[in-house]
Amino acid sequence: MENTPFPVYNPMQIPKPKSTLLPPQAAALPSNPSEWLRVKEVVALYRIGRTTVFSLMRSGIIRSVSLKNKGNIRGIRLISRTSFDEYLAALAATAEGLSKEVNS
Repeated sequence: MENTPFPVYNPMQIPKPKSTLLPPQAAALPSNPSEWLRVKEVVALYRIGRTTVFSLMRSGIIRSVSLKNKGNIRGIRLISRTSFDEYLAALAATAEGLSKEVNS
């Protein structure tokens, strides 16, 4: 075999494409869904921005709790998955109602 500047084509060595369906953080989420999620889990799971998540929490649309020791400034912010799913369902129902009005 000659020394060529290009590699020899071998179909068995073609790398498999990486999945682009989920961001790497979403792959790290636990397989069993829990009731409470951290902000980064919500961002990865629902593919929305952190600013949007914090805005929804601040406005009271979704429930959240902060776990921190007394006197500490920082803690862990947990978001209720149920309240977030209910918010999305309400958005979907509103969008569905609007599309029916437009088509009528």
